Amino acid sequence: MQSQQGLPRPQRTWAILTVFCGLVMAVLDGSIANIALPSIPRDLHSDPARTIWVVNAYQLSVTVFLLPLSSLGEILGYKRVYRAGLATFLIGSLLCALSPNLPVLVAARVIQGIGGAGIMSVNTALVRCIYPPTRLGRGIGLNALVVGVTIAVGPSLGALILAVGSWPWLFAVNVPVAIFSLAISRSALPETPPQPRSFDYPSAVLSAVVIALFVLGVDGLGH
Repeated sequence: MQSQQGLPRPQRTWAILTVFCGLVMAVLDGSIANIALPSIPRDLHSDPARTIWVVNAYQLSVTVFLLPLSSLGEILGYKRVYRAGLATFLIGSLLCALSPNLPVLVAARVIQGIGGAGIMSVNTALVRCIYPPTRLGRGIGLNALVVGVTIAVGPSLGALILAVGSWPWLFAVNVPVAIFSLAISRSALPETPPQPRSFDYPSAVLSAVVIALFVLGVDGLGH
């Protein structure tokens, strides 16, 4: 009943804060690494042509896991999937910042992408549960505004970080934000009842394979 009528204040404020923090991190890390591509191969002594996988690995894993995790959110509850996504994103960000070479960095970006998919897959569903029906349009509008502003300021924020630090800090800045968001999400986010149905594993695998092949095909045509 609570999820249908929204959350009371101040719980609603804390809930939307953790949702927006996760959304900002997930969207920001889709593009913020682009400006560090020239410095990453130099510092890691790797082939510059292969460094593009620092970006591709994140975007590909987000795309592949978005639909399966969205379905899992309906089965297990949006809060559980969101918090698992935050925890995975936190681990991935920490591994990215500590990566000693390019393969480890790419693998860490895959983990980070899975976490980002967990965050974004249930984002709108959580907004629907947080706001009452009379304010749902406001909540969705604010959600879209956060995405737009994050995309716009991403390159400038990345340049600012690189001006005072090295590229690992692009990922390290996520750690305190993810910890904060994870901490307040435990009590702030609404509980949603799980759906009594099983997870469709064949459809999830087929969806992931088709999307991955499509993205890789488009990337190959681009090259």
